[in-house]
Amino acid sequence: MTILYEDRQIICDEEAITIKDYYAPLGGDKVILYSQINSISEQKLTIWSGLSQIWGSLTNVNERNNAPKVYWSSFDPKRLFKNKALVIDDGELVKSVITPDNQAKVFQILQAKAVALSPATIEPPSKI
Repeated sequence: MTILYEDRQIICDEEAITIKDYYAPLGGDKVILYSQINSISEQKLTIWSGLSQIWGSLTNVNERNNAPKVYWSSFDPKRLFKNKALVIDDGELVKSVITPDNQAKVFQILQAKAVALSPATIEPPSKI
């Protein structure tokens, strides 16, 4: 399988994105097929929206219908020094939050692969 992108947290290949240490501390990885991606959004990280969070969950309330949105941040000790995250909606209740080293490259790969395989929605940057 050809690897399109790889860093300590992420591997993008021809079929899927693998989020390493997603289920830390147990160390399990999460694999999301590009065809499963419903939407990808770029989110600004602030002290109140996950910047200080190295790993774990974050709940936010959708302003429109007061439905909770649940996010899970993959393990990334360098998140403290980053200003953006990518949120991947693969149809599960919990949305995956990743902070790759080369965010633009991963966003480009996800956009190209997910849109080619499914009617994925690419959302503009916003806050988590």
